[in-house]
Amino acid sequence: MRKILMLLIFFLIIMSIGCDNKTDDSLIIIEDENIVSNDNIVNIVLTIVSDVINLEDMEEIYIRNIDNTYYLVGYQEEDCNYNNLIYIIVNVENRKIREVEREMLLITDIRVEDEKLYFYNEGNNIINGFKDFPSKILVDLETGECKKENIYNSLKYMYSINDLGNYHNETKLVDIKFTDNSIKYHFGATKDSILAGGMFCPNIKIISFRENALTVDIEGLVIVEGQVENLVNASFINQVVVSENIDAFGKRHNITTFILENVSDYTCEFEQNDEGYMDLIIMFK
Repeated sequence: MRKILMLLIFFLIIMSIGCDNKTDDSLIIIEDENIVSNDNIVNIVLTIVSDVINLEDMEEIYIRNIDNTYYLVGYQEEDCNYNNLIYIIVNVENRKIREVEREMLLITDIRVEDEKLYFYNEGNNIINGFKDFPSKILVDLETGECKKENIYNSLKYMYSINDLGNYHNETKLVDIKFTDNSIKYHFGATKDSILAGGMFCPNIKIISFRENALTVDIEGLVIVEGQVENLVNASFINQVVVSENIDAFGKRHNITTFILENVSDYTCEFEQNDEGYMDLIIMFK
């Protein structure tokens, strides 16, 4: 009994020490190999950051060297569950801090390329269920402003699928246009469309299955005969094949396959139109 009591007292002492020292519980993640063993740099960065952020409130600290002058610092506040960390840029020479613009896209990778900082994402929006095409975001080290840049996929990689958009009930194809290097789907509402929320867009699959072809599968799309076939006049489109299919859940799909020529890469982006719909733009090079 006496031994049990002593062990219980010892356990309570250890627990009280851990609770009193909150800062020691903070998780510091050092990503860059150049500063893993450099405690001086880490301390400098954390000292600058501590002027504006209470480190005792942090659960996670992320530090990455960009070019030996600028460092990226990310943190997660205690009891807060953000999909992305909050990021700031620290200049160790002039001790200035710039907060990085908050991103709605879920950041899946951070890369430093030619001393430039990029956030990569798979297109998942952390605010709603909207799916964008994978892209990268260039972060301005001086201002913290973010600029989205398109990522092009090669048609030579053969079979690949990108799920885009979000579920929206019946959608009308108002118009479809092409330029020298792009196709733009202009969407709109039908009499059966229910407009609620925002970023209206049907479920879309972009399917690359052979070197000179790209398929666009759009769920619940209402089109007028001939709207899509006329795109054969585009300089980079050799043939257009249009079909419809009913999936296992009874959903109707409009499936358009573009047989291409003189292009090898593609990317996608969305543009909001006056009705609140997200128009799909497919670009080639």
